[in-house]
Amino acid sequence: VTDLTFAQVQQLDAAAKHAEAAKFKGERVPTLEAVITECLRLGLVMYIDVKSQPDKSAETLHTLFQKYPDLYTSAVVVSFDASIIYKLRSRDPNIVTAHTWRPRWISHSSVDGEPRSTQTWRRVLSVVLECLYDYLLHYWLWYIEGVAAVNMSNHCISREYVKFWADRGCRMLVWTVNDQHEKDFYASMPGVIYMTDDLPPQ
Repeated sequence: VTDLTFAQVQQLDAAAKHAEAAKFKGERVPTLEAVITECLRLGLVMYIDVKSQPDKSAETLHTLFQKYPDLYTSAVVVSFDASIIYKLRSRDPNIVTAHTWRPRWISHSSVDGEPRSTQTWRRVLSVVLECLYDYLLHYWLWYIEGVAAVNMSNHCISREYVKFWADRGCRMLVWTVNDQHEKDFYASMPGVIYMTDDLPPQ
C-alpha cells in the first residue's frame, strides 16, 4: 500500500478479507476525515492510533479537531511513540491522549511473538533498552507527555497496576479484550475502559 497513490488505494476493495465480504463488497477505503465524520454522526467514541510522522500527524489532527470540535469530547489519540504524543500535546494541549504500551514491545514482534532480531547482541541490547524505556514511561515520560490515560495490553493488567496509574491521575485503557471473563473483570474495575474486536453475533 505504501507504494500506491491514494487514488489507487481507493480502487481497492476494503472488504476483500472481511468475514462478511459479500455483504460489503465494493466498499472503498475512506479518508481519515470521512471516518471521523461518520463516527461523529453515529455518536461513537474514537481511538485514533497514530504510528509515525510526529510533525505531520500533529498538524493534521490539530486541524481536524479544530474543524470538528466534538472530537475533543469523543476521541482519544493513542500511540506507542512518545514523540507523537509530545508533538500533538504541544500543538494542542486540549486533545486527550494516551500512551500505548505492552511488555516486550522493543524486543519482540508481539507479547507472544518472535524476537525482532536473530542476532544475540541485538536481542540483548533490545532487552536492556526495554527495561530503560519501561522505567522512563512509568516514572517520568507520562508526565512529560501530559497524557490523560495509558493504553495498555491486557497481558499486564492487575488491580495494583490500575491503582499505580490512578495515583498519577491517568485512566486505564486496555486492549484487546475478547474473553468474556476478562470483560467481566475489567467491567468491575473503576477507571478502566477496555477495547474489544470480538462482538457477539447479532
